[in-house]
Amino acid sequence: METFTWVHLFILQSSKVSLFITLEIILTLEIVLFGILFWVCTQNVGRCVMVFDEMPVGDIVSWNSMVSGFLSSGEFGVGFGFFRVMVSDLGVGQIDQASFTTVFSACDGVRFVRVCEMVHGFVILSGYDIEVTVGNALITSYFKCGCPSFARLVFDEMGVRNVVTWTAVISGLVQSGLYEGGLQVFRDMRGTLLDPNSRTYSSVLTACFGLQALQEGRQIHGLVWKLGFDSELCIESALMDMYSKCRSMEDALQIFNSAEKLDEVSMTIVLVGFAQNGLEEEAIQVFLKMMRSGVDVDPNMVSAILGCFWCRHVFGFWPTNSLISFQKEIWR
Repeated sequence: METFTWVHLFILQSSKVSLFITLEIILTLEIVLFGILFWVCTQNVGRCVMVFDEMPVGDIVSWNSMVSGFLSSGEFGVGFGFFRVMVSDLGVGQIDQASFTTVFSACDGVRFVRVCEMVHGFVILSGYDIEVTVGNALITSYFKCGCPSFARLVFDEMGVRNVVTWTAVISGLVQSGLYEGGLQVFRDMRGTLLDPNSRTYSSVLTACFGLQALQEGRQIHGLVWKLGFDSELCIESALMDMYSKCRSMEDALQIFNSAEKLDEVSMTIVLVGFAQNGLEEEAIQVFLKMMRSGVDVDPNMVSAILGCFWCRHVFGFWPTNSLISFQKEIWR
């Protein structure tokens, strides 16, 4: 901290006595130094504001740095406050794309709905509502704030949409529990010249198990296989999740056994799927495979497996061999 302060003082003094450093360079150095000082002083709001106030001219870059820094460190009140002052001082016409996307990325939760609506108004006034990047950020923000209808309205009014736009809407609708809406947007997307990506298909598969639409899930599986996405870990996990929750464990196990790379998520999906479908023996075998492959094991999972044994014991069935193997692995 002392080093940065010393450099800052040196720059201020140099701006007065040096004949070789122009004011423009000084301003650039001030902005860079401000960015450094901010991260050093994230716990000292007063210091950050003081450094900002010392700058001869506050341009859009320095304002964005200030807003972004405070929002990134969780100082939402201060960050949003600086954004409003920035709009007032510079004028809404001077606010750029980075300003809007920074604020929208921080709007995560119902409590930020009003902020999102306010900034949306500034977007329209500034003319950035035609920018696809800003529109994508706004859509995502509305979904995170629990306003899927507003997000859908923004989507419907967008003149230009890219893969990120479509995927954001599909994912947002699915995460909001609007599975049929997500599938319908996916069908509409397939009528365009844009190709869905792995995240798009992952969200659509989630919609399929939400609707228990096994047949449509199989069709999506065929699509990802044809496009070569089926070997991606996120797609494999989504497929296993869809099949297990649609009670088609044979298909889930087939993907599980053919997967080249497995992680805790994919193994847990199959494990839980077997347990929920009354296939405790198979669940235990998957659990043992997890432990032997070095995958981190959640202690709660151990309790769940033991719970399966207890239930079987209560109903008169006790898988002795599996229990012995299970205990050996745990206490090894």
